[in-house]
Amino acid sequence: SELTVLIEVLWNRRTSSTILRCDRKSIDVISFCDLAEERYIDNFVTDVCICKFIEESTIQGREDILYFPT
Repeated sequence: SELTVLIEVLWNRRTSSTILRCDRKSIDVISFCDLAEERYIDNFVTDVCICKFIEESTIQGREDILYFPT
């Protein structure tokens, strides 16, 4: 099912469409494709993902979660 979601995101959206947004930072389809080609995740993507995890945790009332990038 995850492959289906990835296909939907990468093939059926404009390249400028936002995949993940947190605060004023966002990752679009082109950025995501570049990551797949490079085979690494840079600090910007890590920051956006952690920010989104914290945001979602806060919404769910779980402010006591700590995330470590590894």
